Amino acid sequence: MDDLGDTWWEEAGDEKPLGDPKTRAKFCGTVSNKPSHTKPNEKRVETKGDVKGMSSTKRKMKKKDLEMNIAKEEKLPNKKRKIKQHHTVSAIKRGKAEDFVNSLNNHYKGKLSSVEMDEIHLPESAFAPYKSTTSLPCYLSKVCPKLMDTCRDHTIKSEPLVLIVCSSALRCLDVIRNLGAFKERCKITKLFAKHIKMEEQQKFLSSHTVHVGVGTPARITALMVKGFLKTSSLQYVVIDWNWQDQKLRRLVDIPELKVELFELFRSFVIPLVHTNSTCIALF
Repeated sequence: MDDLGDTWWEEAGDEKPLGDPKTRAKFCGTVSNKPSHTKPNEKRVETKGDVKGMSSTKRKMKKKDLEMNIAKEEKLPNKKRKIKQHHTVSAIKRGKAEDFVNSLNNHYKGKLSSVEMDEIHLPESAFAPYKSTTSLPCYLSKVCPKLMDTCRDHTIKSEPLVLIVCSSALRCLDVIRNLGAFKERCKITKLFAKHIKMEEQQKFLSSHTVHVGVGTPARITALMVKGFLKTSSLQYVVIDWNWQDQKLRRLVDIPELKVELFELFRSFVIPLVHTNSTCIALF
């Protein structure tokens, strides 16, 4: 006997049923209480109040799925916030001259003689005064306050006034984009290997004035070795010291880049520093 008290499987005005129990279940959203054709070993699961029970189960499943989706969505922002907080802490505790000197000495310790170690010694006066800022244009304006005026009078080809050393070509492009305020008076040049051949840079440097060069240690060193990039007018070498990649690594934390950076300094930058013609800055 049907608990609902009416012929719920029949359409209004029609005395014929919708067919077998499976057909009624398809259109009415329920199944008959009579056992269907099942295999002997199968167990039939009975529910209390079929229609109401199924909707309740679906609601629970949807609620559970919604909670899982919310939890997934919350994980990513939290991860980004942690990285952002890490960068903020790093920005407050910026590297100083002693950090660079210690890294340089530790890198060459045991590899060079005492005389050679004295040759790469960097006094505190070799570094620009510490400036606490996370904006590169603001940093350059404080460290090199006369850079704009100097660029106006500098017309010598292949001889940059400032070199900015970065960890990768992508980082170089970001730095160049951030230097928009300097592009009106200063000519900024790309000095990295990605998509730019050595011969192309040679032709460009030999025929154009360079005020600010932004590049990677390996390519800058190669251009200097071949004589395409000259250092007679070089006043500042700015190291992108505090920037971190997606793995939170600085330039000096990547072994191959650290080797290239210190070789650049040992071969070209430190001799210029000893002549008091070039200053080192850590951004």
